Amino acid sequence: MYNNNKKDKRVSCKIYEDQGKSSESNKFLAILSLSASIILIALPNLVKVLWITDRMSENDFVVFFLLPFIQLYLFIFCLIFLKRMMPKIGVTDFIYFRWNRSELYSILWLTLSIIFVFIFAYIYVKITPMKKHSSILMLGKPSIFFIAWQFIYVVILFPIIEEIFFRGYIQGILIRISRPLIAIPLQSILFGLYHFRPLLNTLPLCVIGIIFGIWQQKRNTLVPIIIAHIIINLFSFFILWKYLLL
Repeated sequence: MYNNNKKDKRVSCKIYEDQGKSSESNKFLAILSLSASIILIALPNLVKVLWITDRMSENDFVVFFLLPFIQLYLFIFCLIFLKRMMPKIGVTDFIYFRWNRSELYSILWLTLSIIFVFIFAYIYVKITPMKKHSSILMLGKPSIFFIAWQFIYVVILFPIIEEIFFRGYIQGILIRISRPLIAIPLQSILFGLYHFRPLLNTLPLCVIGIIFGIWQQKRNTLVPIIIAHIIINLFSFFILWKYLLL
């Protein structure tokens, strides 16, 4: 009986050690996969710099159509890759929307937060030494079809795919391998760095990422965040394209 107990304890210790090693291996794989995914989806933004000279596009098709299309494809590819490579860590456990009265009321606070971020971004741009406009100017005059495509991917497609990727997968995986206090700021930094361009400040985007990250953690929903993201991009679209068309 005594020998059996000692064997059971050794087996339990062995199982515990194997589980610990497996957990560490999963964390390392998660960090490696996330890093590779972030670099991959940010690559078109870095390549885009090669076709820009003094804020002027050298090839409108590459800058405004081809590279954004490739980036959208890379987002979808990375989402599928993370889900299949890490089924336990990368599982989607969020709810897209909670259909109750408290959720609808709480969207008001999210809207107020967005307004605060707009005010903060405006003040931040005014007090920092930046060029007056950071938009990339087009080489030629855009057609109505070109503007329609820009509207579809800037205002509709990218807000949806970015929220699923950053607040759905990235934040969810980071919480599993660390804790919310680390995961939320880290995903917001990654969100800001992903948008980085030499002519764009990333701090307001990091603030937006934190607000959206806290919302997702507290409410576990994505649709209100996606709607807020669409509103932000809608305003940005009309502001930027006003300067592009001048």
